[in-house]
Amino acid sequence: MRIQYHYCLENKWGLEKFLNTNEISYEKTDEWLDGDSLLIFDLYEDEKVYTKFKIHFPYVAMLDADKSVVYSKEDIQNAEWLTVRSKGTKVQWIYNEKAFNQQCPYKRIFIKDIYYRHLQQTDILEATKRVHWGRRQYFSGPATGDTFLFCSERAKSLLNKKWAGLSFYPVKKYRTQKMIDDLYQLYFSEVLSVNAICGGKKIICRGCGRELVYISSMVQMLHIDRQHLKDTQMVYTTGEVLTMDSIHNETFSLYVVPQEFYQFCERYEMNRGMVYEPI
Repeated sequence: MRIQYHYCLENKWGLEKFLNTNEISYEKTDEWLDGDSLLIFDLYEDEKVYTKFKIHFPYVAMLDADKSVVYSKEDIQNAEWLTVRSKGTKVQWIYNEKAFNQQCPYKRIFIKDIYYRHLQQTDILEATKRVHWGRRQYFSGPATGDTFLFCSERAKSLLNKKWAGLSFYPVKKYRTQKMIDDLYQLYFSEVLSVNAICGGKKIICRGCGRELVYISSMVQMLHIDRQHLKDTQMVYTTGEVLTMDSIHNETFSLYVVPQEFYQFCERYEMNRGMVYEPI
């Protein structure tokens, strides 16, 4: 088990030069609408280069990392249930407020924009272009910190109708609104009760009063009451009740799958770039 820091940072401050000099592998996204690109890379706490990174970039090292535990294959295979996400960043997702029910608005100091603590998806998502899948890549996340999970047509054909609670939504192209070929969102419709989530600390949203689960760090293992996970032919989502934001209470969700899902994807060599964590 190792502690990993996953970064998705703007290509500024000499960051790309640092990564090249220290031979750190990274992905570089296409330029966004404002002309910037993002650098996506991983560092491990037990590496010497991580100490160098903290010295060179102390602010982003402290605030902008997705900290997680990297489990061994044995850890994963021994777990009955797992959370799943993708490290891939191939999908250039574009936020369209019309695709969401925006709940619990609030404002930040000195900023005119309105933010929302909770977003519930109500329509299909949009992206700027199609994805060029590698020969062994079936899944990807977006080129942002969001937890959406996307897949290829091939992955959809293999997984379709095998697990209850899992649907495949097409993705629209930004501006033209045409469906993008060979790109689907995995949509998890079976929502666990907030009472099923035992890890973290139960808090009340400052805006709407709903019950949330505050997790101070994703290194903290998520716990779910087993009586809510009875069907190994079903996949679940925690729903928008998890938060790592103790100030604004902005929420996110995680996807929960049985060991059988992991084993199926292993059998068909689909797990490249996928991150499974034991529950």
